[in-house]
Amino acid sequence: MDLGRELNLHSQRLDRLERASRLSHASIENTAIQVNDGNGSLRAIVGVQGDGTTAVNIVNGGPPPTPSTPTVSSGLGGLAVGWDGTSADGSIAPMDWSRVEVHVSPTAGFTPTTATLRATIETPQGGICYIPVTGASYVCLLARNTSGTASTATTPVGPYSPRPVAGDIGIGEIINTMISDGAVTTPKLYANAVTTPKIQAGSVDA
Repeated sequence: MDLGRELNLHSQRLDRLERASRLSHASIENTAIQVNDGNGSLRAIVGVQGDGTTAVNIVNGGPPPTPSTPTVSSGLGGLAVGWDGTSADGSIAPMDWSRVEVHVSPTAGFTPTTATLRATIETPQGGICYIPVTGASYVCLLARNTSGTASTATTPVGPYSPRPVAGDIGIGEIINTMISDGAVTTPKLYANAVTTPKIQAGSVDA
């Protein structure tokens, strides 16, 4: 045996091993790897989770930026709530951003809770959602990351009231001052829809 040659071969193998990625020839066998930040705080668990599933579980993330103020407009029987995909301070959504929650309440200055959560916007590009309401309501947004950490909520805006649907309009609620001149034309009336008993005396001028 050439001892010098053997030592040289072992030296070359050791050099290749040191240059290789630490995990290039490794596997995770029924366990998980914990990822800590510079302060030693747990930030992720990669591999088998506590419930037996396999996933990349992000934990203990810092709160995401507060969303920008929502836009709200009245719709039939509800409100159309929009978010433009930006944050209040102009920062970009972090990689662990998860969603924006839409909270609605009849109370001004309310605090968002699970009871006020009405919808979510699942894309950082923003979106519009329809919220059924029965009366004047206030709206605010908050963001969450994949750890479930919430941002500061936006200041509630409102109150906004829904536009009435046909079933919400009672007898006598629409009076003559609410109907513009020329609003009701002949093509809009069914044949014999307006009969003599339905016309108040003196209400029709020549």
